[in-house]
Amino acid sequence: MDFSLFRQFDEVIKRGFEPSVEVDLRPREVHLLTLLDREPNKPLRFYARHVHLERGSFTYLIENLEMKGFVKRQTDELDRRHKTAILTAEGQQLVAKLSQEFNDYQDKLFQVFSEQDLADLDQALTTVKRLLPKLPRPQHPIHHRHHKPHERD
Repeated sequence: MDFSLFRQFDEVIKRGFEPSVEVDLRPREVHLLTLLDREPNKPLRFYARHVHLERGSFTYLIENLEMKGFVKRQTDELDRRHKTAILTAEGQQLVAKLSQEFNDYQDKLFQVFSEQDLADLDQALTTVKRLLPKLPRPQHPIHHRHHKPHERD
């Protein structure tokens, strides 16, 4: 099975999208903002893993989004050792606008598909969504490194 098709399909869809929003955001920042919207109240390490960044780089990313006024870091109310990030009102408005623009773009892009193509695609996505939880969730290599012990001469 060629699972790279999932990534190819995703890349083809996202490649042509150019938001009209007049904000200087890198793709990884947009990814994090939409992730914060879809998966709220998770620990910061959850978000770092999903945007494929190590701790220092992720901290830099979060700080940039805080300075732009889109996110706010806060301490988890149930476990003060854990930190999370939330979208500010401005961040929520931006994500809503980006989501609407992306949905409009996607609708336009998918006009090349027949009704049957769209039904097949929907069924395929439903199947993947059903199967995904059955797979083990290994840690991302960035966060789970095996170090060899130093050998003595």
